[in-house]
Amino acid sequence: MRTLNWEDILNEAAEKKINFIAEAMTPLHVLGVEVLILYLQSKGIELKGYILSIPHAKTGKGLVESMFHTDCYRNIEPVIFDGITTNKKGVIRFYRRLGKRLMKGEPFYYASPLKPAFDRIYQIYERLGDANLYAYVTEEGTGNYVLSPYSEKRYHSEIRNPYRYIRAIWHGVIKERILDWYLEKAGCLNRFLLLNVTDGHAIPNYECAKAYEKLLKSEKPNVDLSNYEDSVIIAPSLLYESGIVSKRIDICVYEKIQDILGDECKYTLKPHPREKDLESYKSLKFSLETENRYSIESIIANLNRPPRYVIGDVGTALVNLAVIFGVKTISINKLMDKKFLNDKSYFDVYNRMFGDIVFIPENEKELAEYLGEK
Repeated sequence: MRTLNWEDILNEAAEKKINFIAEAMTPLHVLGVEVLILYLQSKGIELKGYILSIPHAKTGKGLVESMFHTDCYRNIEPVIFDGITTNKKGVIRFYRRLGKRLMKGEPFYYASPLKPAFDRIYQIYERLGDANLYAYVTEEGTGNYVLSPYSEKRYHSEIRNPYRYIRAIWHGVIKERILDWYLEKAGCLNRFLLLNVTDGHAIPNYECAKAYEKLLKSEKPNVDLSNYEDSVIIAPSLLYESGIVSKRIDICVYEKIQDILGDECKYTLKPHPREKDLESYKSLKFSLETENRYSIESIIANLNRPPRYVIGDVGTALVNLAVIFGVKTISINKLMDKKFLNDKSYFDVYNRMFGDIVFIPENEKELAEYLGEK
């Protein structure tokens, strides 16, 4: 992938060379954006622009070229985003006047996971002068429905300093909700997500799930996937890296799962794309995926035989695989040693939100009974 900076992108937008920008940090972000692209193109909308591969501030780069399904759409190029966009004054004033000023000119589409890219959308409009802007929120994963663990860590680390805490809450919660409200009021905001939420519980959006399945099956990974077929797949998230747990308390639970199912089962460990500490898994007698060239969703979509189970902690993959493919997924978060949890509330919200989609055993006995059903 080639590299572009923000100024180059703004210039292309101003010259009407592009009318679409999307942001992505993870393989799931890419899928969410690509499903949106296919949806818009199916409506006869001609798009031209970029998917920006943006490194995560805490855990770095998570995308490689093989994670994009570029054969499935046209005129959209994945690029590495090189640069930082700074917060600009006048953002709130701009969004407050949104309905009066923006809905004219040629359409411009800006898609981002989790929340609208408020500052970058503002800068696009400044450079264009006028535009009929459409902001799309695409799939981020659990962050669309549960507060991000990185935000949780940030708020907890700053709670002892009242000024910094209030500032973090203002910029991370209150200000964004105000801007979100202005966007929605102006008719510029659209959410294209895999799940709907009712009374604090996630409900699958199966129409969207079918679009994901179609995209994922359209381009087969150029690797041997036999290791994943009829196997028990372990898919951890970034709990330790994000500071939600202070110790790798998940490893001993995975060892117990192997004790329950026995050595006759095939076990494959698929780390998170941005996970760096693979040494932690040395004690596990599992086949370890080290290349991470493809998302777990792409892998499952192209298996000849589905996995027995996919097991993790509070990861997005558990929800996605259950909704898109009907795979049996298990979260072990209630089985981990709670004295090493820095934020139990994150688990509680996850369990309430996704408990009807992912199996979350209360104890080892319940887990053993569930595993024995198949």
